[in-house]
Amino acid sequence: MVLRAGTLRHRLILQSKSSTGDGMGGVTNSWTNERTVYGAIWPLRGTERLTAQQLESSITCQVRIRYAADVSPSNRIQVGDTTQYLDVVSVVNPEYRNRELILYCKESL
Repeated sequence: MVLRAGTLRHRLILQSKSSTGDGMGGVTNSWTNERTVYGAIWPLRGTERLTAQQLESSITCQVRIRYAADVSPSNRIQVGDTTQYLDVVSVVNPEYRNRELILYCKESL
């Protein structure tokens, strides 16, 4: 399948986690912007459940981007300039052709 530029309409910021010690034995996590890519986002399913009397919802989606060798499940994606974040759960390189990546993600709450 050819990944056409017209379908890559979402501006996505690929982020990586960095951990630093706080000097008291704890760790502070922060996210660093790695690069901006364009991709297509398709929702696959949505679930809602009641946990501890709070409604939790998550949307599982598929994100397609052009190939990048350093994308891994330790990354997350910021959708444009919004406060919507997607945690990368799995990275698939279709047919190992290094043309595109399919990222299976879940929405960060």
